[in-house]
Amino acid sequence: MTRRRPVQAFLLGILFGCLSLTKSDAQSIWASGTAGNWNTASSWNPAAVPGVGANAFITNAATFTVTYDSPMSAASIGSLTFGAGSSTPTLNISASDFNVTGTTTLSGSTAGIINVNAGGVMNNGTLTESSQSGIVNVNGVMTNTTTKVADNSSNDGAAALKVNTGGVASLGTVTIGRNNQGTGAGLLVAGGTVYANSIAIGSRNSYATMVVNSSGIVTNAGSLQLGTATGTSGREVRFHQTSGTVVCGGTVDLNVGSSYLTWFNVLGGSKFTADGIRIFPNAVSGTARLTNSGTLYLGASGFNVLNSGTYTVALLDQGILGATADWSGNVNMSVPSGTFTFKAADANNNPNDITLSGVISGGGGIAKTGNGSLTLNNASAYTGSTTISAGTLKLGHAAAIPNGTSLTIGGSGTSGTLDLAGFNVQLASLATAGLAASQLITNSSAANASTLIFSNSTVNSSFGGVLGGASEPIGLTVLGGTLTLSG
Repeated sequence: MTRRRPVQAFLLGILFGCLSLTKSDAQSIWASGTAGNWNTASSWNPAAVPGVGANAFITNAATFTVTYDSPMSAASIGSLTFGAGSSTPTLNISASDFNVTGTTTLSGSTAGIINVNAGGVMNNGTLTESSQSGIVNVNGVMTNTTTKVADNSSNDGAAALKVNTGGVASLGTVTIGRNNQGTGAGLLVAGGTVYANSIAIGSRNSYATMVVNSSGIVTNAGSLQLGTATGTSGREVRFHQTSGTVVCGGTVDLNVGSSYLTWFNVLGGSKFTADGIRIFPNAVSGTARLTNSGTLYLGASGFNVLNSGTYTVALLDQGILGATADWSGNVNMSVPSGTFTFKAADANNNPNDITLSGVISGGGGIAKTGNGSLTLNNASAYTGSTTISAGTLKLGHAAAIPNGTSLTIGGSGTSGTLDLAGFNVQLASLATAGLAASQLITNSSAANASTLIFSNSTVNSSFGGVLGGASEPIGLTVLGGTLTLSG
């Protein structure tokens, strides 16, 4: 007997190990296409609430609601498959500890819905919306290591992950695959708070969208990429922000793949901060478009186009492009109308410098704020006015300020400087704002004199600031009209 006990113990160990393995691989299937409670044993087949490591399936061909209103007894389940074919279930999570160590998959072609309600907490290894029309609403708390929004491989649809007011979603690595055209599907941050490690919009080959509105907040530690796959020609990939705050620790990359039409829109009262913007317009068929009438701050990576192709950067009226660090850019920009502001400072008004080597064109004008410098190293073709409210606007090209522009230097409580830097400039109007004596036109060149040319036979101008104060002289030529120097 004594000699048999080790053998018996060994066999029992194997038996318990097999039982444990069977339990971890167990399947729990929703028993019928009718409403029920997750924590009720009779709701499941076999008649037991899913245990640790179980793979749960709610795929019945019917429309019904599953209620989760108290924490599950298991520490976690292994996976959840939700919806299939004509199955249209709704899962309402209003309690904590809905934990899935593996993948929660919304599958099928119909609109299964997962609601993480206020007080509800859902944690997933991976959340995958492979369903064409599945919806996840977050009004509570969701945490995923990986999040695949609208990840259907072959069909557009209304699939969406919506983070609503009061909701907090930590989404890890985010990809947005394909959805219907427009701004009603994809990743929708509608007043909630989102954290991510990186975000890629357009990981499939069709329309894909991310929207931030209703004062939503997004903190993305990595890059924001638009159009990462090879798209079907003419399909749109879109980032669309109409309010709220987005902070991106990396760069914004547009048209990473080919054939897409990519939109990056920061509009209205929105605020967006990133290390920089990089445009990769595919030379074959890709198009990148950026519009900004919100406030956009860029860091050391600047604002650059990195290969040939078609792109448009439209700077809209009342928009602001600022600087969290010194940055440079080579993109061509258009100011269609109104006034766009270049702010050589960060959100706390700490000065940083901006250097532009692209062309600024359009029917609008530009304003310069912030105590850093804005250097224009190419010919400008905008037809509106130029205002230097604060800091320095420095010429790096003979036509950096368009011939015949109207120039105002200074603002309320601020001092502005126009640095001719050895170039000449012709103005149709010259004025000061704020304390006139604090406004300056100077020449920082150590080698070349500059000339200020005034020409306007119909409207006189008066400049109360300082003209000079540099090692090289500034000449003054009046071709027509009257310019009064009162400083």
